[in-house]
Amino acid sequence: MKNIIIFLLLLIPFSSFSQKKKSQKQTMEEQVAIAKKQAELAAMKPLAKPGAKLPAFQVLDNEKK
Repeated sequence: MKNIIIFLLLLIPFSSFSQKKKSQKQTMEEQVAIAKKQAELAAMKPLAKPGAKLPAFQVLDNEKK
């Protein structure tokens, strides 16, 4: 009986460690997913620098509306 109790006490730290490892892996996967989404959004945006002037035809189209 005493051996079983000691064995269970030894298992407690290992179980909590494995749960921490799983949560770290999950957060890494979430970070990768977020980075992929940000890369897709950046690829969809036009590559204009902030403050860059629009081409003339786009400015004229905006004035007509």
